[in-house]
Amino acid sequence: MDEQLLIRLAQIAIRCVVAYYVYKDAIKHEVPNKNFWVAATFLFWPVVVVYLFYRQRAARTVDLSFEQKAQLEIDHKREEEKRRIAAERAEMEIERKHELEKNQISEEELEKIRLERKAAKAKRMKELEEERAEQERQHAELLKLKEKKLQETVAKNLSNLDK
Repeated sequence: MDEQLLIRLAQIAIRCVVAYYVYKDAIKHEVPNKNFWVAATFLFWPVVVVYLFYRQRAARTVDLSFEQKAQLEIDHKREEEKRRIAAERAEMEIERKHELEKNQISEEELEKIRLERKAAKAKRMKELEEERAEQERQHAELLKLKEKKLQETVAKNLSNLDK
């Protein structure tokens, strides 16, 4: 029984040492999910092998210098600006199409107004022509009356001369 107790204590000691190693290593390498790895290692110490592979994979991330981070930020802003400009251009294109449609409608309305004015002008010209024809008829009638009156006056004067 003493032997089994020593084996159990040795196993717990190994688990504690391995868990402590994982804890310190995770802090040193800034491994994500530190608590998970410590608990998993304590409960089942062969997980330390999986942890080491995970740490290596996590450690492969590249640390960027200040200049590289600044350049990356500039690139992100540039891309964002390009997207914003593209969106503005698309919006302007839609607006331009709406304006063209409005202009088309305006042109159609102007053409309609032109046709109405042309019809009104033709009607007015016909009315003026009829008025002029009426005035000419009235003048012709007046001339006939004056001519008749003149003939009568001439005839009267001639008859007065004969007498």
